[in-house]
Amino acid sequence: MKHRLIWTLGVVLALLAIYVGTFYYWWSQSPVQVYTEGGRQVRYVDFHYNPVLWHTEVLWIPAFLWIEHVCGYKHVSIAAMEGQSIVTYSR
Repeated sequence: MKHRLIWTLGVVLALLAIYVGTFYYWWSQSPVQVYTEGGRQVRYVDFHYNPVLWHTEVLWIPAFLWIEHVCGYKHVSIAAMEGQSIVTYSR
């Protein structure tokens, strides 16, 4: 019983690491623009939805909630295009 619990915990942690790593890779590949607005530095991130991300969007909701509520980014705009959409976040 104890062996199975440790194995299950290991699998869950491995899947979580893959999830976080995949989202971090996609997020880090996004173009970033930094502007000064009203004496404050504002960072804009254009997150590109590729076809894989678009079809698995429900799976990535916790990652976007983390970006918005913990990291302080706000959803600013969306540009829908055929095959790829761009969502802009600012902080």
